[in-house]
Amino acid sequence: MLLNKLIIEPVRHSNILLFDDNFAKLKFNKFSYKFVDQKKINLFLLPFMIKNLLNLPKLGMSLKNLYIFTLIDLSKAKIIIGHHITGSAFKINKLKNNVITITYQHSYIYSFEKKIYKNLFKDCSCDYFLSYDKTQTKLFSSFIKAKFLEFGSLKNNEIILKKNKKNKKNKLLIISEFRMNKSSLHQQAIKLYLGNVKKFCLKKKLVPKVAFNSFRSDKQHIGADIYFKKEFEFYKKYLGNFSYERKSSYKLAAESDVIISMGSNLGYELLSRNFKVFFLNNLGNLDKRFVSTYFEKQKPFFFLRKNNYLDFEKSLIKILSMSSPKWKNVLEKFNYKIIYDRGNNKLKKLIKEII
Repeated sequence: MLLNKLIIEPVRHSNILLFDDNFAKLKFNKFSYKFVDQKKINLFLLPFMIKNLLNLPKLGMSLKNLYIFTLIDLSKAKIIIGHHITGSAFKINKLKNNVITITYQHSYIYSFEKKIYKNLFKDCSCDYFLSYDKTQTKLFSSFIKAKFLEFGSLKNNEIILKKNKKNKKNKLLIISEFRMNKSSLHQQAIKLYLGNVKKFCLKKKLVPKVAFNSFRSDKQHIGADIYFKKEFEFYKKYLGNFSYERKSSYKLAAESDVIISMGSNLGYELLSRNFKVFFLNNLGNLDKRFVSTYFEKQKPFFFLRKNNYLDFEKSLIKILSMSSPKWKNVLEKFNYKIIYDRGNNKLKKLIKEII
């Protein structure tokens, strides 16, 4: 209902305005900042907007853009931050030339998606674009004008986890890539690798844990109860015996010895933290477009190219038995992983330089 979207809230001065749906849950202790809930309409802005209503044609903007323009003016913000999915910072860059706009990478993109984004973000620009790494910079810089900086995943960087325990609570953690309306190809790929996991766990008498997608805070709008029920039934059917906890996937990963990922963003983020992640190329086998750019040039043993059980078992046993120092040595030789910047220190340094 419209009434639920209406609020009256004074606009206070802020150095930074966040137009990112609070996705990365960014925090800045040394700077004033405000998350802008774009699903709400702040009636406090109305009198200030009326002053410019007659000038709308001259300003060449819609009412929605006038609302954002007025909000930024009243807040006296110097920096606008958004992510690439909504493209808010791109839009604001066209509206206001007296603010610094920063767009950060929301999630990993495949090479074939470049054409899609090129059409979506035609003639888009911002002052800074913060990407995961050089391979993703190469993709985004082909259609976005900005100064590119490799800061990793801001969401991942912002999450501070306790140091890993020596004795892990879970042997295996599966990152759920179940989605309510995902393609049949995607679901087929999940079923294929779950068959291998099920066989391995029965043989080794293990109970894997599943990090449910339906428990994520950014998925609650979908209808959590229905989502959870369908996700649970899916894993019960194709995996059999498993456990789960209503806990952050990052925390579950910190308590696990090995994490299994097919093409999840979380898998790449956990690898950046030096966690043991076993990547499965099931989706890439069904459609070559979905082979990860991180494994195109280097094909380490923790990336399983084919859906072969014997290779699956051999690689997983090797990862499970590997000590943390040895694992870190393996990752030091792997040149294609995203950057991990604990606490987003690089971003905070950039903001300090701007302000």
